[in-house]
Amino acid sequence: MSVAEEIFGRDHELARVRSFIGAIAGGPRTLLFEGEAGIGKSTILTWAIAEATAQSCQVLECRPGEWERGLSFAALGDLLRGDLEVLLTTLPQPQRRALEVALLREEATGPAIDARAVAYSLISILKRIALSGPVLIAIDDAHWVDVASSRALAFALRRLRTEAIGILATMRTPDSGRVPLTLDLNLAADRYERLRLQPLSLGSLHHVLRSRLGTSLPFSLTRRLHDASGGNPLFALEIARGLIADDVADGQGTSLTIPSSLKVTIEARLARLPRRARDVLLAVAALSQPTIPLVTAAADRPELVDQDLDRAATAGIIQMDSERIRFSHPLLGAVHYAAAPAGQRRRLHRRLAGLVTDIEERAWHLAHGTTGKDREVTSALEQAAGSARTRGAPSSAAELWEEASRHAPADRREDLWQDRGEAAMCHYLAGNVDRARELWESVVVEAPAGPLRAAARWRLVEFRHSNLDTAQQVEAAAQALTEAGPDEGLQAIIHHTLANTLAWGGEVNRAQPHAAIALEIAERHGDPLVLAMALVAVAWVEFFSGRGIPREIAARAVALEAATSVLPLENSPRYLLVLMATLIGEDPDACRRELADLWRLADQSGYDVSLPLLLYAMSGVELRAGQWDAAARYAEMCQEAAATTEQDFRVPLGLCASAMVAARRGLLGPARAKAKEALLLATRSGPWYVEACIRAVLGFIDVSADDPHAAYGWLAPIIEREEAGGYAEPTAVHHLPDAIEALIITGDLDRAAVLVGRLEQRGRALDRAWALATGARCRGLLAAAAGDLETSQAALRLALAEHQRLPDPFELARTFLALGGVQRRARQKRPAAHSLERAASLFEALGAAVWTARARAELDRTGVHRPGRHMLTPTEERVAELVGSGLTNKEIAGNLFVSVKTVEACLTRIYAKLAVRSRTELALKMTSTPPA
Repeated sequence: MSVAEEIFGRDHELARVRSFIGAIAGGPRTLLFEGEAGIGKSTILTWAIAEATAQSCQVLECRPGEWERGLSFAALGDLLRGDLEVLLTTLPQPQRRALEVALLREEATGPAIDARAVAYSLISILKRIALSGPVLIAIDDAHWVDVASSRALAFALRRLRTEAIGILATMRTPDSGRVPLTLDLNLAADRYERLRLQPLSLGSLHHVLRSRLGTSLPFSLTRRLHDASGGNPLFALEIARGLIADDVADGQGTSLTIPSSLKVTIEARLARLPRRARDVLLAVAALSQPTIPLVTAAADRPELVDQDLDRAATAGIIQMDSERIRFSHPLLGAVHYAAAPAGQRRRLHRRLAGLVTDIEERAWHLAHGTTGKDREVTSALEQAAGSARTRGAPSSAAELWEEASRHAPADRREDLWQDRGEAAMCHYLAGNVDRARELWESVVVEAPAGPLRAAARWRLVEFRHSNLDTAQQVEAAAQALTEAGPDEGLQAIIHHTLANTLAWGGEVNRAQPHAAIALEIAERHGDPLVLAMALVAVAWVEFFSGRGIPREIAARAVALEAATSVLPLENSPRYLLVLMATLIGEDPDACRRELADLWRLADQSGYDVSLPLLLYAMSGVELRAGQWDAAARYAEMCQEAAATTEQDFRVPLGLCASAMVAARRGLLGPARAKAKEALLLATRSGPWYVEACIRAVLGFIDVSADDPHAAYGWLAPIIEREEAGGYAEPTAVHHLPDAIEALIITGDLDRAAVLVGRLEQRGRALDRAWALATGARCRGLLAAAAGDLETSQAALRLALAEHQRLPDPFELARTFLALGGVQRRARQKRPAAHSLERAASLFEALGAAVWTARARAELDRTGVHRPGRHMLTPTEERVAELVGSGLTNKEIAGNLFVSVKTVEACLTRIYAKLAVRSRTELALKMTSTPPA
């Protein structure tokens, strides 16, 4: 694996380095990266060296260590070690001797060498090297460069003028404020840039740990590692390796063991402070939001706290901002807290519990201040957990509820199981899915038969699709239903889950009675949450059954939206409506706005578990709208979100979306590999709907690859399952047009005719623009295959009319391609060329390489050429035509589904090719050279 493939969370920095290297040819410049030890500076530098080499730069590299700082010219020797023998021969004798003596290549006899001679020799060498091309001087840990080398380098760099030499250096912070080698003073201000490496995000650290350790840690443990390390990848890796070595990396109830190498260093720093100051810092470490008044109140000698804090700040251990206090790095606090005796920590926590006002922090101090079962502590933790859940912090709530279950007295077993269930739900919402399942399973094992155990069983079905297929989920839900007893609310939500499981599992007919029962019970029961869930189940069954969006049902559910805020967003009525609208695909702007708002809501609520589904839907919106870069980005984010929230069963969603973008772009090999990987995962975990979407992608890939038999092989099982299971919504999977096209090409016109009729009938019944447009296109292709070119053209023109309601440029281009092919067969050369040029322009603007080539090949068969226009690509010609018709750049961009900048760039090329200088000249040129 290359260095670039192993770097996570540094896209901005890598882009900046790439740009910097590319700019070296324009003259000398400096880029300085700074950051704490272990933050990733050396990794960036290593990547930069590889990138510079790839860009044909010559690289001079040195990586000095702390002990080398006292060795004169050590860094200079490292920089020049490559071709030094050859370079020395180009120097005047005084400079050559000075450099050889400085680098210990020659005895220092006679007069002492002049430092300026060494510096001038360096200038001569750098200029000589730069004659052969751009030069990158890469210096890691520049603060360790020895003084003699530093002065020589600074002297030389100040005298660079136009040479293609770039200096990329790293330095550690905190520092004295001085920049090594006076890099900030050597060149003009616009040629010096300084960037600070920030801590890695939680998601990026997750990928680093998985890549370096070869295993995925529980997300809850990754979150704790992120907090303890401050987002420092080196520190996080060292702590994680220690946990793995001790076989305690399960993430639950495990205190993070600081590696001895780090621990010794940190303890040595802390030991330099007086005992009283260290006691004050223990309070800082124990508090979540330490302030001077709070720490003072907790101290044995409050009158001396200011003095103790000032001493710690001077030592660089803490930082103070007004009344707030924090350790300069989280590891300092973690090590200091862990080193304190347990009894001292408990006494401190009991004291702090009487001082803090925050309900959650008080509960934690009470818990840490006792070792046994305590009813008062349990009650405080439960109240705090409820508070955390309410304020949108499910991760914190989960930890508090788990702690409450640990302190629950032996005579409160039911409360213990209840607390575990609440903790599990919050773990799930926060993305700690594996821990949620463990807790629900523990309730199922320990609790007696009854509603409490039935609720745990239900949640394992509702929220654990990765370990059970559809049949197993139905069986488990039925078992929960038998244990629910007279609890009607629980009965209703179990029927809701059975309905959804069956509907998404491809068995809508079996889902209908469960949805109806759920709604009947929920209306009688009266609980808003239960009723909302039942309404959502009914709405999905109605939609998949081909009855459209049930507006009255949906409106009732949306009115109860607030009640569903305690569940993942996929249970939200708003998500129900926007996902249906996304599948229908007629209003991408409205879908974008609603999905973005739901994403903000998930972020504010801490519901990370909902992100994969939101991102999958967002990718689908952008795919159909022709914004494929955004679609690919959301697909990748969907995979990452599924992995970081321990939802392996949702990884196929991201792979499926990514495969479809790649397939439309014509990257058929990578697309097929991703889709097959997704299918392998989906067949293990389900549901059927996801498997069907992946099969639809594989079918499209083979249609694109001109392999209709293989294409229909992927798509036929979807059609069979829909027929058997009662699926009738044409936009649910978007597979029928490709299946029909495959059947037509293979000559199975009778079967194709049946599917065309089905697609058209469903489109008319529901007024679905996608079904009507693609259905009419398929009708046209079917008629053409039967030799009826007149009927075919009429159907294809009807398809174009329906496309006006469907903002999907790729499907529009396919219809133009079909029309052009039929017109060519009818010997209508000019109309055929016009249609095919439009298809090629749309495909090319989208970046659909395979389909662009297909359209161009068909265009060549028309034999139509445009005098004076043969130098233009189809996209350029279409832009030129639209300019001639009087459209503005913005209007052209909207017409072709591209950006205004793309239109402007296209016009620049057109002007050059046709030797025109204005829009008026271009319009005249186009009208003077009509189609042949």
